[in-house]
Amino acid sequence: MEATGCRLAVTYHRILAIVSVYLPSPKMLLWSDLRALLALGNAVILFGYLNCKNLRCGCPSIKYNGDKLVRLQNRLDFEIIAPSTAIYFSNIVTNRPSTLDIALTKGVTLNLVASALENDAEIAECLANYIETQCSHASSPHYIAHINRIEEEVLHKTSLEPKDDLSPVSLSKVQMLVKSLNIRKAPGLNGIGIHKSGKLRNLPARYRLISLLSGLGKLFERILKQFGFRPVRSCPQQIFRLVEYVSEGFKTKHKTVAVFFDVAKIFDRVWYAGLIYELLSLQLPDRLILIIQNYLSNRHFTFGHERTHLTRRSIRVGVTQGSALSPLVYSAYTNDISRPSSGV
Repeated sequence: MEATGCRLAVTYHRILAIVSVYLPSPKMLLWSDLRALLALGNAVILFGYLNCKNLRCGCPSIKYNGDKLVRLQNRLDFEIIAPSTAIYFSNIVTNRPSTLDIALTKGVTLNLVASALENDAEIAECLANYIETQCSHASSPHYIAHINRIEEEVLHKTSLEPKDDLSPVSLSKVQMLVKSLNIRKAPGLNGIGIHKSGKLRNLPARYRLISLLSGLGKLFERILKQFGFRPVRSCPQQIFRLVEYVSEGFKTKHKTVAVFFDVAKIFDRVWYAGLIYELLSLQLPDRLILIIQNYLSNRHFTFGHERTHLTRRSIRVGVTQGSALSPLVYSAYTNDISRPSSGV
């Protein structure tokens, strides 16, 4: 068993030991390991993956380690704390929901409050509140001056009369774009929440929200892409570019280091004023910038669960998942990130 923990000595209180544990399969649960860990302090909390499947822990079946853990409970005088419902959902549809992490406590009283959403209206309200929070701009107190400066500059520049105009889109071009629309995709207007595999289903953050635009909205975005934006560079092109740098490093006997970032909620947190500021810096046509600004302004959403529909909520930040335009404007939004003079 692998374990990492700390012991806290608090004045006028007992020593509390908090330990993160991991017992990989197919290793067996040992009485000596549990006894040693539970003896680390007067009060002990062990938590993590113990590979102890048991019906009492929300698992669909019982295994040797799970049965042994229950038998050791009275002998070593500890409590087993597990979620009231399954928290792990496998990608394999034939596998039943289960529980991975549990906690064992000794000499500790935990006040756990469980609240369940009882009807569709409560569920819809909870999810809508979460989405509205994600769609609201939370300004850091350290950057208030910078935010105010950017917003004032954007307000001033977008209030001026455009210096240029856009060429009309030909009928043949529109017809070509209409034919390029995928008729096998949902037409919208709508949005869906896709559950993230292996995550709790009763937490709003465990759902990825996808916007389904109307056919007219999809066509409008494809037309906007014709002005001022380079053709989209696909993922394979970026991979070929990386392979080219690595191969060049081999030839010249140099080491190549790649760092990949997985940015959470990248589209959800796009700050509109910051985006327009970047588009102005890239010297896109003034008329195009104003169109994009108007397209993103005064957006709202409504949320429905089963037969319940709530009132409209405001969208103050973010570009929609599933939109053809979102990857392009996000690339523009992050365009001024510092780049090294050499390398990828």
